[in-house]
Amino acid sequence: MTELTQRYKNLRPSQKRIVLALTVITLYILDAWFIGSITLIFKDWDLMLRCLRNPFVAAVLVPQKASIPLWIGLNFLALLSLAAIAYGLWARYPELQTRFMASKEPRIINDPTHGTSNWMDRQEAEKHFSFGPGPGILLGRFEGEMIRHDNPRMNRNCIVFGPPLTGKTWSLVFPNVLQAVISEESAIITDPKAEIMKETLKLAQNKGYAVRVFNLVDMESSDRWNPIEEVKTDLDAYLLSQVIIENTEGPQHRPLGDKFWERSEHNLLIALILYIAHEASPENRNLQAYTIS
Repeated sequence: MTELTQRYKNLRPSQKRIVLALTVITLYILDAWFIGSITLIFKDWDLMLRCLRNPFVAAVLVPQKASIPLWIGLNFLALLSLAAIAYGLWARYPELQTRFMASKEPRIINDPTHGTSNWMDRQEAEKHFSFGPGPGILLGRFEGEMIRHDNPRMNRNCIVFGPPLTGKTWSLVFPNVLQAVISEESAIITDPKAEIMKETLKLAQNKGYAVRVFNLVDMESSDRWNPIEEVKTDLDAYLLSQVIIENTEGPQHRPLGDKFWERSEHNLLIALILYIAHEASPENRNLQAYTIS
């Protein structure tokens, strides 16, 4: 609209008169066609149908055959109706703009004194999340209906704030673990209290899951991985020994100057790893089975 107004202002006076005349003629033809033709219903039905079929015929015959007072009255009612509709749209403009002309910019509250965050309404939730049963991360209920995060354009990171014993695990973690099991998805779960495993282990196993537990507190109750099984070549033994040494003592404990003892330690560990990997029986093919005294 602003662009059209600017173009009209840039026209020469003669061009403005032409545009104004064409606008008036167009409005007259449309008025005679839509409103004037209706006034003929009380005089000549066939003539009314003829005018409705052709707007130019209506523009010529309506002033001659129609009731002028009735035509003016219908125009007045039409103007009142348009004015009422325009006023209603103007009064509800903020609401309509939010609903049908959503801005790409995030919504913020008018007074940002205490921050600009705002509660999400139903319309905004429907743009980013899904409702009802289905795949994705279960977030809870929104207006009594299940809400899920399954938008592939957004990451699936979630953060939950709450003091102890407020139900963080039971309200978010458990439902999503069960959701993953029902959906046959793989899951890696941090479970320091082992409560999630205790409550969901049987269900996961009944669904055919192979459940693995990595327990650093009680290694006897933990699934384990034997790095010796991965040693096939001398390079594998070298890399494994390097990882063990670097993660056993920090750089501050290593001697300065000549690296003789450090290299000797490394070479000895390589030799032991290769011996265990190639010479030991399968039940003794691990680092725990051997102690050097």
